[in-house]
Amino acid sequence: MLEMVMDSSRPKILVIDDDTASIDILSEMLGNDYDVLCATHGMTGIDIAVHSLPDVILLDIQMDGIDGYKVCARLKANPLTAHIPIIFVTGLDSSAQEVKGLEAGAVDFVKKPINAPVVCARVRAHMRTGQSLSAPHGRPALTDCETNILRLCEAGMPNNAIAERTGLANTQVQHHLTSIIVKLGPNVLTNEYAYLVNRLMAQPQAAAGKLDMASPEPTRNMDNHAWADELTSRQKEVLLWLCEGKTNWEIGKILGTTPDTIKYHVSQILLRLNVVSRAQAVAKVLASPSPDRIC
Repeated sequence: MLEMVMDSSRPKILVIDDDTASIDILSEMLGNDYDVLCATHGMTGIDIAVHSLPDVILLDIQMDGIDGYKVCARLKANPLTAHIPIIFVTGLDSSAQEVKGLEAGAVDFVKKPINAPVVCARVRAHMRTGQSLSAPHGRPALTDCETNILRLCEAGMPNNAIAERTGLANTQVQHHLTSIIVKLGPNVLTNEYAYLVNRLMAQPQAAAGKLDMASPEPTRNMDNHAWADELTSRQKEVLLWLCEGKTNWEIGKILGTTPDTIKYHVSQILLRLNVVSRAQAVAKVLASPSPDRIC
């Protein structure tokens, strides 16, 4: 279950819970005042958080696959989402579980069954705190290098061309893009924010020999990577095309399946490689030695 219909003028709440009944209750409870995004799987929730940067996240602990503690830890480890207040909404009621959640980075605990006035009050309180911490006057200024990269991005220059123009490595350009996004934030960049996030997720292409969508094979081999056994054959195919900079839609066309199916495979790749974004997955491929790599 995934709901992404939003009014950009309203604050956003992300609910991550594999219990659809809980999602329905929270959505109805909060929907009058906020845009409510929903995910029933932890990895899907992480992906939505990275791309949408909600103002508050309501997170269940006990979920199939990756549990709430791990989701919380990954969100707090990612500079794009580390500032977002996370409230655990759970049926667990032991002090040890609450301590574990707070140590993972959560700011609060709300116990099920859900009490509407309590949830709404805590969301409002933590949203005010989060907005105060991320206010524009509290952000550090861009460096000269970051200002230059932002100007080149706004001119439509692709990431690899920015690397060539500035003399930076592609990974350094990605690092600076991350820093720009964190410093400026969605409330300042508004429509530009999604554009810059997409730029960060887009992988640079080689200046020559860029594959088109009809290419029969990607140009690298990953079977000898240490983590290759963690992936299925189909997941390896998807990851290979991610390394070529293809979108879910393009990979779906190449492999003869739907973008939603590719999105599922990408979520599994991130889980198995223990990374939180497509960019990190590709960086892991590029950083790992592979004697069979062609390019």
